[in-house]
Amino acid sequence: MYIFLSLEAKAPAAIIISSIQNNKIEPAIKDFTAEKYGNIIDSIGIITNCFPEEMILRGFGKERRYISYKQKMADIRLRIDFDELCKADRRTQLLIYIKHMLDSIKVIDKRVNKKFRTGFNGEKLCSDILNVLNVTISDLETI
Repeated sequence: MYIFLSLEAKAPAAIIISSIQNNKIEPAIKDFTAEKYGNIIDSIGIITNCFPEEMILRGFGKERRYISYKQKMADIRLRIDFDELCKADRRTQLLIYIKHMLDSIKVIDKRVNKKFRTGFNGEKLCSDILNVLNVTISDLETI
């Protein structure tokens, strides 16, 4: 399973998210394989949008939930609240980002399994991400 992480964000959120992606998430998930999670999706792009409200009102950071079954890929672009992320401590910033990742995977899981009734195990992928990052669901409920 190739999970591509990127961002569309304004500083300082861009710096925070980039650091989390590069230093925490990508090294932890680099060895995930598609076979463990089904045969419908091989590649997931999670592009984080994080802009101040005034930029969102001007059209920045539009959300997107795109899945190409032919190409076996998903491109999910969900928002993280700019002020919440910027005001949080480092641990909470990490938890906000992990929750964002899991929400993105749940979008894919819901749509794929609605269409095919099977073929993508998003629950297992979410569980594996939590395990490799040593985070629990109750940790995420605190944010």
